[in-house]
Amino acid sequence: MKLAAIYNVFDGEELLEHSINSIKECVDYIIVVYQTTSNFGVFNPDVEDTVINLYKKGLINEYISYKTSPIGPQMNELNKKNIGLEKVKSLGYTHFMTMDCDEFYFKEE
Repeated sequence: MKLAAIYNVFDGEELLEHSINSIKECVDYIIVVYQTTSNFGVFNPDVEDTVINLYKKGLINEYISYKTSPIGPQMNELNKKNIGLEKVKSLGYTHFMTMDCDEFYFKEE
Protein backbone atom coordinates (compact mmCIF):
# COMPACT_ATOMS: atom_id res chain seq x y z
CA MET A 1 0.00 0.00 0.00
CA LYS A 2 1.18 3.49 -0.89
CA LEU A 3 -0.72 6.28 0.88
CA ALA A 4 -0.84 9.89 -0.30
CA ALA A 5 -2.34 12.90 1.47
CA ILE A 6 -3.90 15.53 -0.76
CA TYR A 7 -4.41 18.94 0.83
CA ASN A 8 -6.95 21.35 -0.63
CA VAL A 9 -5.86 24.84 0.50
CA PHE A 10 -7.07 28.40 0.17
CA ASP A 11 -7.04 29.68 3.72
CA GLY A 12 -6.16 28.34 7.14
CA GLU A 13 -2.56 28.06 5.93
CA GLU A 14 -1.31 28.96 9.41
CA LEU A 15 -2.46 25.46 10.45
CA LEU A 16 -1.04 23.59 7.47
CA GLU A 17 2.39 22.82 8.92
CA HIS A 18 0.85 21.47 12.12
CA SER A 19 -1.59 19.30 10.19
CA ILE A 20 1.20 17.92 8.01
CA ASN A 21 3.32 17.16 11.07
CA SER A 22 0.43 15.17 12.53
CA ILE A 23 0.35 12.78 9.53
CA LYS A 24 3.79 12.87 7.89
CA GLU A 25 5.03 9.65 9.53
CA CYS A 26 1.90 7.81 8.39
CA VAL A 27 1.82 8.79 4.70
CA ASP A 28 4.21 8.27 1.81
CA TYR A 29 3.53 11.46 -0.15
CA ILE A 30 2.03 14.86 0.55
CA ILE A 31 0.65 17.04 -2.20
CA VAL A 32 -0.98 20.46 -1.84
CA VAL A 33 -3.39 21.87 -4.39
CA TYR A 34 -3.84 25.53 -3.50
CA GLN A 35 -5.51 28.64 -4.83
CA THR A 36 -4.66 32.27 -4.07
CA THR A 37 -8.14 33.58 -4.94
CA SER A 38 -11.24 32.12 -3.34
CA ASN A 39 -14.24 30.85 -5.23
CA PHE A 40 -15.83 34.22 -4.44
CA GLY A 41 -12.96 36.47 -5.58
CA VAL A 42 -11.19 37.07 -2.26
CA PHE A 43 -7.39 37.17 -2.59
CA ASN A 44 -5.16 35.50 0.04
CA PRO A 45 -1.65 37.00 -0.19
CA ASP A 46 -0.12 34.49 2.26
CA VAL A 47 -1.12 31.04 1.03
CA GLU A 48 1.41 30.69 -1.80
CA ASP A 49 4.39 31.74 0.32
CA THR A 50 3.33 29.33 3.07
CA VAL A 51 3.03 26.41 0.65
CA ILE A 52 6.37 27.14 -1.02
CA ASN A 53 8.12 27.50 2.35
CA LEU A 54 6.75 24.15 3.53
CA TYR A 55 7.94 22.58 0.27
CA LYS A 56 11.43 24.04 0.83
CA LYS A 57 11.39 22.62 4.38
CA GLY A 58 10.68 19.18 2.93
CA LEU A 59 7.22 18.84 4.45
CA ILE A 60 5.43 18.86 1.09
CA ASN A 61 6.49 16.59 -1.78
CA GLU A 62 4.66 18.53 -4.46
CA TYR A 63 2.35 21.50 -4.87
CA ILE A 64 0.02 22.60 -7.64
CA SER A 65 -1.47 26.05 -8.10
CA TYR A 66 -5.14 26.10 -9.09
CA LYS A 67 -6.77 29.07 -10.78
CA THR A 68 -10.45 29.47 -9.99
CA SER A 69 -12.88 29.72 -12.85
CA PRO A 70 -16.47 30.98 -13.08
CA ILE A 71 -17.90 27.44 -12.99
CA GLY A 72 -19.03 27.83 -9.39
CA PRO A 73 -17.63 26.96 -5.97
CA GLN A 74 -18.69 23.32 -5.92
CA MET A 75 -17.12 22.57 -9.30
CA ASN A 76 -13.92 24.45 -8.43
CA GLU A 77 -13.56 22.40 -5.24
CA LEU A 78 -14.28 19.17 -7.08
CA ASN A 79 -11.73 20.09 -9.76
CA LYS A 80 -9.06 20.80 -7.14
CA LYS A 81 -9.64 17.45 -5.45
CA ASN A 82 -9.60 15.61 -8.77
CA ILE A 83 -6.34 17.29 -9.82
CA GLY A 84 -4.69 15.96 -6.67
CA LEU A 85 -6.28 12.54 -7.07
CA GLU A 86 -5.21 12.16 -10.70
CA LYS A 87 -1.67 13.25 -9.83
CA VAL A 88 -1.19 10.70 -7.05
CA LYS A 89 -2.79 7.95 -9.16
CA SER A 90 -0.33 8.74 -11.96
CA LEU A 91 2.51 8.36 -9.44
CA GLY A 92 1.32 4.89 -8.46
CA TYR A 93 -0.28 5.59 -5.09
CA THR A 94 -2.91 3.03 -4.20
CA HIS A 95 -4.66 4.91 -1.40
CA PHE A 96 -5.25 8.57 -0.61
CA MET A 97 -6.83 10.82 1.94
CA THR A 98 -8.10 14.30 1.27
CA MET A 99 -7.10 16.81 3.90
CA ASP A 100 -7.89 20.34 5.00
CA CYS A 101 -5.53 22.53 7.00
CA ASP A 102 -7.59 22.18 10.16
CA GLU A 103 -7.52 18.38 10.23
CA PHE A 104 -5.18 16.67 12.68
CA TYR A 105 -4.60 13.02 13.51
CA PHE A 106 -2.87 11.14 16.29
CA LYS A 107 -0.25 8.75 14.93
CA GLU A 108 -1.14 6.11 17.49
CA GLU A 109 -4.73 5.99 16.25
